[in-house]
Amino acid sequence: MADLQFQLASLPPTSLGGNLDIDRMPLHPTQQLLEGLVEFSFIAIFPFYNHVDDILKCIRRMKRLKKLFMKLGPEPSSTILEDEIKAANYHIDLNDPWTELSTSYQLAAHTVRSMGAEAQLRTFVVDDFKMTGVWDSVEDTISDILATSWIYNGTGIWSKQAIPVSIEPPAESS
Repeated sequence: MADLQFQLASLPPTSLGGNLDIDRMPLHPTQQLLEGLVEFSFIAIFPFYNHVDDILKCIRRMKRLKKLFMKLGPEPSSTILEDEIKAANYHIDLNDPWTELSTSYQLAAHTVRSMGAEAQLRTFVVDDFKMTGVWDSVEDTISDILATSWIYNGTGIWSKQAIPVSIEPPAESS
């Protein structure tokens, strides 16, 4: 199986004359390729939530997608935060990246819920379960949004519940 990688440019909304409305854009040949994907991985370390939302809008068009993998935070052993603090001469708000991460996962959970109901998505994998300091909050947020039809296994994987099929005998006519 070929491994396809797409690089999506991140343009500020002001350079586009407003917010990017991907749902109203005509299909591009690349979009036709995206519609056939059955697995998609999105990895970005501390992205802005609006960039994640743009990616999620593309993902919502992947009607055959069965598995979505996301990683939005650094590895626990990463020094990215310390490096950025030093580079900013200790003038950085440490809450900002975590707030963006949390908001991004709220948006992702809503996309997963809708794609589980309207498309073929069956597995949502979040690699950030290893971040013990913030994971409880992220896990609770995602689980609350997916509560009605997804099962959480405890290690960053949610699976769509099968809808029970009940076979009712035909009603007798009188």
